[in-house]
Amino acid sequence: MEIRINAPGAGEWIMQRAGGAFIPGHAHSLSTHRDEEIQGGFVLDSFTGPCACVHMAGTAPGGALLICTGWCTITRLIRSG
Repeated sequence: MEIRINAPGAGEWIMQRAGGAFIPGHAHSLSTHRDEEIQGGFVLDSFTGPCACVHMAGTAPGGALLICTGWCTITRLIRSG
């Protein structure tokens, strides 16, 4: 398994499943790949300094689709850390 940053097609793969549009240069992706196939990842966009919108998508064993979208703020990160 390999983690890639801004891999070609990964942002589009994630956002297609999360129900949004990937805008290169505005959004960035981190994705996991196995045998050159995307397993899942997340897209960060709408970065304002103290917060960003996070869209996540992936596949579970058996092919089930997993998705989540939400705001990630510095306050939320501190509380969870």
